[in-house]
Parts: sequence; C-alpha cells; structure tokens
Amino acid sequence: HEAEETIQRLRLITRERRGYLTILQCPQAWKERIPVFDNPGSSWGLMKQLKHQMDPHDLFNRGKLFGTETTCV
Repeated sequence: HEAEETIQRLRLITRERRGYLTILQCPQAWKERIPVFDNPGSSWGLMKQLKHQMDPHDLFNRGKLFGTETTCV
C-alpha cells in the first residue's frame, strides 16, 4: 500500500533527525493498518510514566498510545 510505504519512509527520515512522526488525521482504514503513533524509542518509558501519573485509571484514549497495557513497571 502506497500510504504505508510513504509513512515508513517519512518515519525513517524523522528518526534520522531525532524526531518522531505522528499521524494527526487520516482515513479510518489507514488506522487499521498503520500505527498513528510512532515509537519514540528510549522516551517510551518516560511517556508511559507520565500517562500513568496523569491518568492512573487509564480512562482517556484507552489502548491508543500504548496498546491495551499502560501500567508502569
């Protein structure tokens, strides 16, 4: 799929420049095939901790950023 290839290329470019690509708007069909949030690498643990501190009961956007599991270890 052309959109998937384009997103992968853009994510490679942004990672090379120490950034991340998040898809803000796209057709629903894309969301079923392409992760809208890029993996922020070493920042992932910090992001999970912040999410847990601000939303300890995992009420907001459940499963969107961290899949189904958002508990900090």
